[in-house]
Amino acid sequence: MATIPSPATSVPLAAGIVVFATVVYTIVYRIYLSPLARFPGPKLAAVSKAYQFYFDVVKAGKLPFELVRLHERYGQTRTHTHVYQLTS
Repeated sequence: MATIPSPATSVPLAAGIVVFATVVYTIVYRIYLSPLARFPGPKLAAVSKAYQFYFDVVKAGKLPFELVRLHERYGQTRTHTHVYQLTS
């Protein structure tokens, strides 16, 4: 006969499952479902702030240089579609 797990083990297990599912959902949403998913770039940068942290903290402030390098690699992207023309 199966034993019923005690609440001392089932509550942390349930919390762990919820946290894991939330992390997986966030990763899938940011890479495939987000409106920003169509823009090219490193997937790690799309998923978390770890990419920015690495170049800001670990590489001692090299994030602006990395952003220039990424724009050279992936090209400039337009984030808006409205074009305004002023005529006189």
